[in-house]
Order: sequence, then C-alpha cells, then structure tokens
Amino acid sequence: SQYSTHHVDFTLKIVAKSSKLMPAMFVANLFGNAVQYGTQDYVAAFLLCTGTALFSYGGGRGGKADSSNFSFGLFALAMSCACDGLVPNAQQKVMREGATTAQLMACTNIIGAVAGFASVLLSGEVAVVTAYATNEPRVLVIMLCIGISLAGSVFCYTEMLEHSGSVFAVGIATLRKTTSLLLSYLIFPGKSLGPLRACGLALAGLGFVLAERCAASRGKLRAEGNHDKAS
Repeated sequence: SQYSTHHVDFTLKIVAKSSKLMPAMFVANLFGNAVQYGTQDYVAAFLLCTGTALFSYGGGRGGKADSSNFSFGLFALAMSCACDGLVPNAQQKVMREGATTAQLMACTNIIGAVAGFASVLLSGEVAVVTAYATNEPRVLVIMLCIGISLAGSVFCYTEMLEHSGSVFAVGIATLRKTTSLLLSYLIFPGKSLGPLRACGLALAGLGFVLAERCAASRGKLRAEGNHDKAS
C-alpha cells in the first residue's frame, strides 16, 4: 500500500483503501464467515466507503506520483486491497476452527516481525536504521510504547473477529480514520471542515445508519427463526 503511493496518485490510494469493506464482504461469503448480503448491505457499505474516502481526502494534497511505473503501482494497490479483504476472513476462519485469540495474536506478530526484519534486510538499509537508533536512543522507547499500543489494538481487533466477524471488524477499521479526523476537529478547534469533508461525513453517517438497520432486520429474522424452531 505504501509502496504504491510512489507510482499512483494519492487520491486513488485513498479511494481504494477506503473501499476495503467491499472485498471483505465478498470474501466473507466465499469463506462462509457470514450470511449472504442483500442489496441494502452493499449500498450501506458503498456509502461508508465513499464517505470515508471523501472525508479522509478532504481538501488535502498528496505528493505527486511517479507515473512511469503506474501499472506496477496499480498492481501493488490491488494486492493490498485484496489482502485487506482476505486476511481478516482467513483469521476468522482459523478462529472458527479452534484457534484462540492469544494464538492468533502470537502467529500474526511473529509473521509481522519476520516480514519486517526481512524487508529491512532486503532494502539494504540495516546500517542506516542501526545508526539512527544509536544516535536517537529515544526511538527505542517510542517503539516500545507503539508496540504496547498496537498489542492492545490487535487484541481488540481479534476479539471483534471472534465475536462479531470479519466484516464488522473491517467496517470499524474503515470508520476509524473518519472518527479520528472528526475528533481532531472537536479537540483542536479552528480547522476548516470544508464542503467535501462535510459531504463525506454525511455519507458515512447515512451508511452507518443503513448498516445498523440491516443488522437489526437480520437479528429480528434470526430471533423469529429460533422462536419457530423452539415452538
């Protein structure tokens, strides 16, 4: 995802990454992690994704991309979006087959650590990273704090996967950026909201309300079905 920014426009990346709820819903059906979604569910997801993309982009400016390798950047972005839909569903499927939250967290962190070290080695910047850590020892404390924070975040995320499903978890992750930006406007007044972000916020809110309505309808149908079976 980050690498694709060098080769595709920043706006395209924002739109693509804000749309990860859609592939997550599609893969959830393939993996049997969720019920079949109806038209209203996909409309709600589309509104959430569109609203998040508009609100996240706002009036901001991204750096210019190098268009000389646009196809490769587009491929990298497509792979990132596919992984956004595949990984949480694969994690949910593993947990459905008996893995605990702690086991999933341990495996995920080990894979992430190995991949991170491998990327640094392959980039040839080990000496640069080591020199920076030596000259700025506080970075180690900052990394420790970030690691503790991420551990709590991953634990909550895996709990959501287990109890609410992959689509719900990805939906929360999609709304996270909008919520963070909205809080920044409330905590640090004086920022200009702008018509584009206001429109995005309205669409995201509409999508959230519609998603809640769809979930409530499914819950009601499920309760009626269980009542019929009991009787």
